[in-house]
Amino acid sequence: MIKERGFAIGRTNFVPHTIEDAYYLRILLNIKRGVTSYKDLKTVKGVIHESFRDAVFALGLLHDDKEYMNGFKDANFCCSAKYVRRLFVIMLLSESLTKPEMVWDKTWRILSEDIERRKRIEWKRQCVSL
Repeated sequence: MIKERGFAIGRTNFVPHTIEDAYYLRILLNIKRGVTSYKDLKTVKGVIHESFRDAVFALGLLHDDKEYMNGFKDANFCCSAKYVRRLFVIMLLSESLTKPEMVWDKTWRILSEDIERRKRIEWKRQCVSL
């Protein structure tokens, strides 16, 4: 007697985070069942999202980098702005941030707060040397 089993994808290939569309598509293919189109994959709770990435975040499958943004704010109280910028660069290079553009939008003031002061000092030095 043969038991009937449901359809299943046996294996999906690894996709690095740097190939964003394919990475988020792979996540959706592993989570969502019974989809028949890209539109089905992008639909979450009746809302059709513009990208696979947006659908993945709407499903709550990936974090939203709030802990990193809070870390920058905390580091700003006890560390120099230069150190906080280095921390941001390390996170970018290690691909730790899920939405780096959102983190930048929320923390650019912290990351650049000493630049204006440093430029004023530099300009004063230039004016004195003239």
